[in-house]
Amino acid sequence: MARYRVTFHQLRQDPFDYGSNDKYMVSRVFFSLEKDGKGLGDFSADLKQAVGTDDERGAIEVGPVRGYDGPFNQEGFSIAAKKYFRDLIGSKGAGIKAMARRHIRVRDNFFSKDSEFSF
Repeated sequence: MARYRVTFHQLRQDPFDYGSNDKYMVSRVFFSLEKDGKGLGDFSADLKQAVGTDDERGAIEVGPVRGYDGPFNQEGFSIAAKKYFRDLIGSKGAGIKAMARRHIRVRDNFFSKDSEFSF
């Protein structure tokens, strides 16, 4: 089984231009990807959640890697992407602490932090 290493670099949370609307918040993670120690390049993927969802426990749908169409462990990537998102946005993250309240929506936040995961 192939081993993947993803290094997340940035997150852009809930901008209009990624498809966010009154029903769903769409965020995008930016990362570099390796397969079996070989660099595959820099990519992105979208994360989608319903407006009002708890950032720490609510459902987050992780989309496919944009620009990569080779074999991939989407389940492992999904777990890593959700953890990266929650580490930045959740109550222990660097995000605005008021965002944990469901009645406040702060749009188009940008976070830059490297974080590495293997799966």
